[in-house]
Amino acid sequence: MTHCGHRLRTSRSFAAAATLLVLGTSVACTASPSPKPSTVGERGTIVGDAPICYGPGPNMNLTPHVTIRATPMNGGTPTVIHIATSNAHHSYRMTLPPGAYRISTYSGTVNVTVRAGTTHRGVDLPQPGCF
Repeated sequence: MTHCGHRLRTSRSFAAAATLLVLGTSVACTASPSPKPSTVGERGTIVGDAPICYGPGPNMNLTPHVTIRATPMNGGTPTVIHIATSNAHHSYRMTLPPGAYRISTYSGTVNVTVRAGTTHRGVDLPQPGCF
C-alpha cells in the first residue's frame, strides 16, 4: 500500500509538473516581444543655413526672402519653402519623406539623404559672393 501511495504522490507530482509546463508554454506562446516603432510613413528632417545677401542699395535693412526647393532624386514632386532671412536668422528646416534629395536655391545646390525619424543637421546651402 505504501507503494500505491508513493505512486499516487508521483502521479500528482507529475500532473502538477505537466500543468505548470502547459501553462508556461501557453504564456510563452502568447507573450509578444515589445513592439518596435514603425518607420513606415515616418518622415525625416533636414536643418541648415540658408544664403543671405543684402546686395548694394541705400537700405541695408532689407529682409530678403529665399525660396528653397527639395527635389527628390527619383524625379518626384519638389517640396518648396519660402523663408525670410536676416543676419540674426538664416537657418531653415524641412520635414520630408525618406529618400535622396537635391536641395537648391538661387546660390546653388547640395545633395542629402533623408532617413525616417532622424534630423540631419548641417545641410547648409552655398553662400553667394555678395557685393
